[in-house]
Amino acid sequence: MKSLFVGWFVCLLVGLFSPQKCFSTVCLTSVFVKTGTNAWRIEKTCLPLQQKKITITTHGMKQIIPILSITGSDSTGGAGIQGDIKTIAALGGYAVTVLTSVTVQNLQGVQDMHALPCEVVKGQLRAVLGDIAPKAVKVGMLGTIESAKAIANELKHEENVVYAPGIESSHGKLLAESWEMIDACKTMFPCTKLLVMKMHDVELLLNIKLASNEDIVKAAAALKQHGPRNVLIYGGYSSYGLLTNVLLTETDHAEYFTLNDTDNWKTHGLGSTLSSAIATFLAKGFGVTDSVNAAHEYVRSLVLYSVELHGGNEAKLLKRDANVSISDRQVELYNKLMQLVAANYRTQHDVLFYADELCVTTRYLAQITRRVSGKSPKRLIDEYIVHESTREIVSTQKPIQAIAFEFGYTTQAQFTKFFKKYKGTSPSKLRR
Repeated sequence: MKSLFVGWFVCLLVGLFSPQKCFSTVCLTSVFVKTGTNAWRIEKTCLPLQQKKITITTHGMKQIIPILSITGSDSTGGAGIQGDIKTIAALGGYAVTVLTSVTVQNLQGVQDMHALPCEVVKGQLRAVLGDIAPKAVKVGMLGTIESAKAIANELKHEENVVYAPGIESSHGKLLAESWEMIDACKTMFPCTKLLVMKMHDVELLLNIKLASNEDIVKAAAALKQHGPRNVLIYGGYSSYGLLTNVLLTETDHAEYFTLNDTDNWKTHGLGSTLSSAIATFLAKGFGVTDSVNAAHEYVRSLVLYSVELHGGNEAKLLKRDANVSISDRQVELYNKLMQLVAANYRTQHDVLFYADELCVTTRYLAQITRRVSGKSPKRLIDEYIVHESTREIVSTQKPIQAIAFEFGYTTQAQFTKFFKKYKGTSPSKLRR
């Protein structure tokens, strides 16, 4: 019986990992049955298996969480399908995609766009949903009115749908081809768990002018009447001139996220990054408010520490020698580093970890960071930890020891020594 069991077990493994595993019946080509001392009989058999969607698979020991992005392309990689893939991957998700349109654009803006036929879009979506069960869906540019209706119909049974309609680009160009297309965006609202919109897009959609945070809350309530359960409007301003994002929850509770660096929050692709980050955190099991908060932390780190290609806002973001020539490849590698830091800073403080993730040596990584920012990788990691831990210390009542543990330190004394090295004071004194 032991030998029979081993034979069945080996064949079961072969069958489960064979190319036939997606069919309703998995053929196990050989079952070994012992008939005597040294005699074996080989029998062929089949085990019936139900065809099953993939929800979470494993790759080695790493858990894979599929997140679906439905949107258009962006040749610059800053937004669109390319930007979503980068954000989802940086936060530990696995991106699957449906392309709705192809844009002709560069860093100066969108010159033209071509919407894919509805049947092509619907075919992509049905193919993905028929085989993979995404834990969350991020929807951006819809392409055509027909595609908008088809996508809404296909997603009506999905739980975690984040919809971020881009009506106007960061360079001021209308992305929707007509006012009928803008109105068609509303067809997505009933299946949307969280609607994410830029303040100016809300003004265009509702044909109103928003002059205060109170106006933004009222606009969010008006949008909720069309179906979305939660609404996040970003790009507003508080009375002190700081950027304020407003979340109106399913229970009509307003949450405010006030941020610095107002100009840098207008950087191309940040809205796309914010919404795909929210979708990733929802897929990981976070609630709506916690997902929005975690996504803000992630995006804020990109605003503080990243640079744009071909100059862009880098003079505002980084203090470096303006005469130093930096290639696009070096900027891209630097940004990938800071994305990894933003996603892993609470558990990974070692430069070697980040170098390995980027498939470069620590020496080469140091050359890049010094060239782009004038700082070593270790300095960038430490400064990020100091920045985020400082915010925790001054804005919460968590015990210092708890904060130390959250940021990967084994003792409060170890964290205090590190913190004092950079701030010149202890966490306890800073809180006073």
